[in-house]
Amino acid sequence: MAEELGIGKVSGIPIADVGKMGVVAKANAWSKNGEQRQQSLFRSLIPGGGLGNYGNGKNSASFSAQGGGRAVGYIYFQFDQNDGRITYNFNFSISGITASGLECAVSTSSNFSSIVGRTSITSNGANSINVAVSDRTTTVFIGIYIDARNTDSFLVSNLLLTT
Repeated sequence: MAEELGIGKVSGIPIADVGKMGVVAKANAWSKNGEQRQQSLFRSLIPGGGLGNYGNGKNSASFSAQGGGRAVGYIYFQFDQNDGRITYNFNFSISGITASGLECAVSTSSNFSSIVGRTSITSNGANSINVAVSDRTTTVFIGIYIDARNTDSFLVSNLLLTT
C-alpha cells in the first residue's frame, strides 16, 4: 500500500489550527476594527422605546439593556431589502433572562407597533432563532423587542443576523 504524505504544518502551526485564532474558529473571530469576519445584515444597532438603560458592548453586535417596565423597548436596525420571502436567522448569546417578554422581532414600523414576525427568546446561553416574514413591505426594522412588563437586565453578545 502506498503511504500518503502531506503538509502537516503551516509556519509551524498544525493544519487543524490554521482556521482558528486561539481556540475560536476564524468565522466567529472579530477583526481588529471590531466588525465580524462573517457577514451579517447589520452594521449598527439603535436603542428605542422604554428601555431602562442601554449600553454598547465591545463590538457592533454586543450590548446590554434593561426593560423599563413601563413601555415596550427595542434594539434594532433598518433593513431595506425585505421581499416577503425571507427567514431571518438570529444567532447570539444572552445572559440575564429571568422573565418572559424578550423576542427576536421584525416590524414594518420603527416603534415596533406593526410586528410582522416574532419568536420568543426563552433561555440564557447560545441561541439560534428563526423569524419568518411574509409581509412584502420593502423596509423593515429588525431587532430585539422587550415587552413593557419586562425589567430584566440582560447582555447580548456576538449577535449575527443572516438570511
